[in-house]
Amino acid sequence: MAENTTENFLLLDTVNDYVARKIDMFSFIAKIEQFREALSQFQIQTSETMDHLCANAALAEASVMEVEQINQAFDAYYETFDMLKEFVLSNDFNNIILMGSRISQCSSALDAAVNAFAEKALILRGPTKFAKLNHIIDCCKQIEVRNEGFERLSAAVTAEKESFLSNIEFLEKKAQSDKLPEIEALLETYREAIKVLEAVDTASQEKNVPVIQQEIEKLDGFYIRANGLNMELLMKFLAGSHTFLPEANCLIAASIDYREGRVIETVLLETYDVFREKLASIEEQIISFTSESEENGEDNSWKEYFSDDEREEMAGFTAKMSEALEPIKDSLVYYERFIDELNPDLLKKGDEALKESLRALEEPARQMAEAGEKVGKVQCIKCGTLNPKERKTCSQCSAVLLEGGL
Repeated sequence: MAENTTENFLLLDTVNDYVARKIDMFSFIAKIEQFREALSQFQIQTSETMDHLCANAALAEASVMEVEQINQAFDAYYETFDMLKEFVLSNDFNNIILMGSRISQCSSALDAAVNAFAEKALILRGPTKFAKLNHIIDCCKQIEVRNEGFERLSAAVTAEKESFLSNIEFLEKKAQSDKLPEIEALLETYREAIKVLEAVDTASQEKNVPVIQQEIEKLDGFYIRANGLNMELLMKFLAGSHTFLPEANCLIAASIDYREGRVIETVLLETYDVFREKLASIEEQIISFTSESEENGEDNSWKEYFSDDEREEMAGFTAKMSEALEPIKDSLVYYERFIDELNPDLLKKGDEALKESLRALEEPARQMAEAGEKVGKVQCIKCGTLNPKERKTCSQCSAVLLEGGL
């Protein structure tokens, strides 16, 4: 639903811009058509996903109402687009504003219907976001349908148990130097999950299908908890880092841990998303600095702290940073390919390319931070905003400010 929600916010912003006469009629109508096309693509993706999941006959039968509600929500969206265009052409601003409220209602209805369908899919053991858990569930389904594949299930849970034991060994060593509650909680989670895996293995050897089903139902909760704790640990290590772009260090560390079997795939992918968000934030800051106006809601008031000479000097730093970002973005191709191919060699190549490209970014970033310190400012490591030295958290994103900033 993330894509639909993002498009919804953008469309509401476009409606507000038109009402405020920031864009003309023809641009607005063109934007409406773009959003309609984006919604159409989202509907196709949603339908394909539902069709795939509803290959499970039990889910197809149980989710008839939710599927109908999803289709009705899409129809309401399209009707709203048509009405909005009519009101634009007739210059009816009152009803254009009302259509903004209806867009929010359509989005809420679609979100609720999709979430209701997703809950039933989870209850009826549709695919999860954890690949190894999906493999175990698939083995269980084969047993339920054909009463065969017990050996395959036993092998799958044994392999996962060995992976968890490796994670425990790593965390126990880590716990000797870092007394963190997240480590203890993660150790407990892995140990409890191993007990469930052992119970599944025993039941598989005994061909006890009810016990297999009962124990596998418990696994999803352990995977979700382990994923959450892993992310909390990564963020805690990230917050304590004083190096430039610590999200990159975090991604490389997660990549190594994944290749060595210490974290699950989802932890790696979410760390990758955090790094991409950081890059986007840096680019926004560069755009904000190079922009001379406050268009698009950009707050440029912090520029008043710099003289013309200092601003010219910092413009050179931002140009270097913008140039240095390109090879970093190029290195992400390896991670994107890994998501499609799941080839660990691609992660290693991505790590090497990322390390190499980061070196060119450190110097201009350091120079910008030093320029900020000259006027009593500390630059936020998360969003790049310049803050007074006496602040403990960023005025823009509320992140904890580190001494020396970036």
